[in-house]
Amino acid sequence: MLINFGPNTKAMKKWRALPSCMQVVLKEQCRVAGIKPENVPWHEEGWYRAHTWSAVQESEFEAWLANLFHTDHEIRTELLGWKRSNVRRAKAAAAEWVFVYGWSVHG
Repeated sequence: MLINFGPNTKAMKKWRALPSCMQVVLKEQCRVAGIKPENVPWHEEGWYRAHTWSAVQESEFEAWLANLFHTDHEIRTELLGWKRSNVRRAKAAAAEWVFVYGWSVHG
């Protein structure tokens, strides 16, 4: 998926600097919330406060991320530093991601 950042070159540079594993997670986070990645100010501190999602969307993303952390060795190793998979730890890591980097919940 190519992202068209338009004139926002700061966001584009920041996005390109992210590891590909991180881009996979953030693209899905945007998709679940119905947000175009190019509309997120990745170059700004607190970029995760720029949008909102519903509790259902948050739950869907958290489940997806827990499964990804559990099943994808490359992403798990790159983002979490774990070589071995563990369902409980994967769910806890996904919940922590959502707590720290998830969009704010509306409604």
